[in-house]
Amino acid sequence: MSLEFGMAHKSFRRVAQVVAVAAVALASAGAVAWAGDVGPTKARPVPTIIWCAAPHGAMHQVTVNAPCPSGEIKYQLIGTRGPTGATGPRGTAGVAGTQGAAGATGSTGAIGATGATGEQGSAGPTGATGVSGATGATGPSNSYARVAGTSTTLTDTPSAVNQTTISLPAGSYVFTFTTTANAHTGSGFEYLHCSLIDAGSTQIGPWFDSSFNSSDASSVTQVFGNPAATLASSTTISIQCSVGPSPRPTNSASVTSATITATQVGLLTITP
Repeated sequence: MSLEFGMAHKSFRRVAQVVAVAAVALASAGAVAWAGDVGPTKARPVPTIIWCAAPHGAMHQVTVNAPCPSGEIKYQLIGTRGPTGATGPRGTAGVAGTQGAAGATGSTGAIGATGATGEQGSAGPTGATGVSGATGATGPSNSYARVAGTSTTLTDTPSAVNQTTISLPAGSYVFTFTTTANAHTGSGFEYLHCSLIDAGSTQIGPWFDSSFNSSDASSVTQVFGNPAATLASSTTISIQCSVGPSPRPTNSASVTSATITATQVGLLTITP
């Protein structure tokens, strides 16, 4: 703390006296202002104090801008700034505030570029075989026919005689045949027996019969047959006939015509 003169300096003794008086006054003022006064009446600290000194040595305090009375000397008491106090302890953290509302959803970003095509995977296992499809429609049929005129005379004997033949490829067939005969000689009723024979030895279907009066030269008889068979390979089919039964060796008949038709089919089922 120092005292500055507002006018020309006086003697050293007077200055010392003023300093002493000012020190006592300041000490007293400080004791009143800061001695435990922490309430609302605490004195406001000031950096500068102004004093006026009368010629007889008395001093009184005035405001900063107030002039001293005539004949008095103005003194200014300036206090130097004290050191900065240590930083106080950090206060405890306050309670966390509530979380703010979520912000609005940002706009959708642009679609990224398509990535490169990956490598082709290995082939999967073979799937199970599907169910068989429905059987297709039967294809168009083929028909084979043979009409033959003949004058074969058949006597009452168990031996069958060939009347006509037809050649066929392998396949399934439904046959129809007709044999016509006239009575030739003899007496009483007789029977004409006819059947289809495969390759001269295998009978196709049963023997078909028709009766006639052998003693009537005008008597005419016909045998009709309609067997069916599946041929494993190409072959020759014949109509074979005989007259019977025995023992009437004088009875006979004359075959006048023989007709055979073979119609090929896609599916043949023969029911016994």
